Amino acid sequence: MKKISVDDLRIGMFVHEICGSWMDHPFWVSSFVISDRNDLITLQKSSIREVWIDPDKGRDTEPSAPVASPSLVPSLLMETIKEARAIKVATQKTSFEDELVLARGIHARSRGVIHSLLTEARMDIPVNLTTAQHLVEDICNSVLRNSEALISLLHAKTKKTYPYLHAVAVCALMIALGKQMGFDNNLLKRKR
Repeated sequence: MKKISVDDLRIGMFVHEICGSWMDHPFWVSSFVISDRNDLITLQKSSIREVWIDPDKGRDTEPSAPVASPSLVPSLLMETIKEARAIKVATQKTSFEDELVLARGIHARSRGVIHSLLTEARMDIPVNLTTAQHLVEDICNSVLRNSEALISLLHAKTKKTYPYLHAVAVCALMIALGKQMGFDNNLLKRKR
């Protein structure tokens, strides 16, 4: 649950509770999905200033990049990820321990990205494919550098994280399978 300003509300968000008296808003219920622009404008023009949203039942606030806190992902690690993304194709093998550090950053960020994609798709909102593309490139580079690191992190799934980590695991396993079958890295260099 998140408490947000009504100005930050977007179509597709699930309002769990309206902060204020039931007489201060025109809705007959206090929990609902904002499904059209009229409901959004009506709520924003009312005297209500804050609401509680449930990101598990609807759209979340815009994700910040990356999902992991700065203390968990050191700036040197973020620079390494940016460099790997810029290269597009991993050219150098790394040890399991070195790649595990990078894989943890990808693992932490993937849940927010996949959650956002699934929510946008479920709410019939245009999906941000650029974010997904960056995540797939990071997964691909990680698997090509050392396939065991990221894949080993993806085995531990809970009921709540299963849909997100399953999507990432399938992506990583398909890349590893292609690597084992001898597909070359030129497949990853396609022009955009």
